[in-house]
Amino acid sequence: NIGFNIEVFNKYIFIFITYCAIYNTINSRTKLHKLVSILENIFVLNSFFIFIGLIFNITLFKSYYSQYFRYGYDGFIPAINEASLFYIIAVSYFYYKKYILHEKTYKFYVVLLASFLLGSKAIIIFNFSLLIHHLFSRANKKQIINSLFILFGTIVLLFLFIFSELGKKIFSVFFYIIKKKGILSMLLTGRDYSLQTRLVKNIEDRNVMNYLFGGQDQSLLLVEMDII
Repeated sequence: NIGFNIEVFNKYIFIFITYCAIYNTINSRTKLHKLVSILENIFVLNSFFIFIGLIFNITLFKSYYSQYFRYGYDGFIPAINEASLFYIIAVSYFYYKKYILHEKTYKFYVVLLASFLLGSKAIIIFNFSLLIHHLFSRANKKQIINSLFILFGTIVLLFLFIFSELGKKIFSVFFYIIKKKGILSMLLTGRDYSLQTRLVKNIEDRNVMNYLFGGQDQSLLLVEMDII
């Protein structure tokens, strides 16, 4: 249908739109400052919608609104994969402002807290990796010890919650996958099966042009291993 064709066309011209946007702002400090300010506000505003979604249990703001058994809120971002990448950029940006440029900003904490509410394994892995990086590159001995205590306490509380009755109810799908297919399938949410079945099929059906420019039927061969 025409909607699908417009969507595909937008994907092909997106790189050129991005190039034009960068070309017209990179040499103008005023334009660049304004653009970055707008981006910061988008990060923070969407984070507030995540908090609102959590407090009032709003379906529109849920990460997995079609999967009642999965937890998470992503605000106005329509797909959890994009939301994960969006918040990886947001957390990185505000971390850079706070700990590299040493600018005082409350926005880092707002965005960081919101990122944990996405319910995405990708953002959890990223935040944990950033914490390890921070401890070994920026923190002093006292901060390292305090952070490790906090991290250990958080992990203990998380495990206690997961294995409580409420936790088992919320994460029931993961317990089911562990029982049926093992821990690896649970950690990858079944994507290991997609890799085994779809990746080989994908390689068999593609030609040189596909490797250069991609293909159209992404949903048929979707593996969803963005984290790699």
